[in-house]
Amino acid sequence: MIEQTLESCRHVLSEAKLSGEKIDEVVLVGGSTVIPAVRKQIESFFGRTPHVAIDPYKVVAIGAGIQGHLLAGGRRDFLLLDVIPLALGIETLGGTFSKIITGNTTIPIEESETYTTNVDNQTSIDVNIFQGERELIKDCRTLGQFKLRGIPPMKAGLPLVEVMFRVDANGILTVSAIEKRSGKKAEIEVIPFHGLTQFEIERIMEDSFEHAVDDFNERQLIEFRQTAERVFHGIEQCWDVAEKTCQRSPVMKSRSKWM
Repeated sequence: MIEQTLESCRHVLSEAKLSGEKIDEVVLVGGSTVIPAVRKQIESFFGRTPHVAIDPYKVVAIGAGIQGHLLAGGRRDFLLLDVIPLALGIETLGGTFSKIITGNTTIPIEESETYTTNVDNQTSIDVNIFQGERELIKDCRTLGQFKLRGIPPMKAGLPLVEVMFRVDANGILTVSAIEKRSGKKAEIEVIPFHGLTQFEIERIMEDSFEHAVDDFNERQLIEFRQTAERVFHGIEQCWDVAEKTCQRSPVMKSRSKWM
């Protein structure tokens, strides 16, 4: 139990890019922190005596009260920062996860990325929203989806679709997509962390570390395949234009057998 507590402390310091010496106060939370052995290890870890003026059993309730007061428009001289524990993003070609807001980002936050189409004359795009820390959406948690319609027919790669993620101080996520050339827009609102416990969030983080190498390799393979497909598609288009003067290579004709 004590080692798990210290491991959580190491993780928090690592995410905040701080050392124990940079911490002003260590506030104890929960009944287990009244155990002398736990307090001794925490004091040794941080090099300072933990703050004991607040009852460990009441810390969470006090914090919730302060946050509620701030959200209700109370004190403005008090800053309480909350963060997004897991990355938020959308599905892209091949089932890869494109992270738009990274994990451990302070809220409120607004970030956007620009995407395009992969098929000629595509007039709509499905925006599938996920959260997680893995590279593929099959290993992430789905949050919702919506469709952006009315995109003018164009060659693949020409439409510019800006996907915007906004998370407010209440943790409500709004995702919007707008095609810049036509101005067509669609959006959805979701609660990204509904139903997730702290234990589940920590488990998701652990899984991402354990599978980091395999996930990277699998994503690279998908992206290499997509690049090869685009190259072949471009060559085919050129050959279609000059069909009367050029003869297709047997390699091009059989590409579907090995791609």
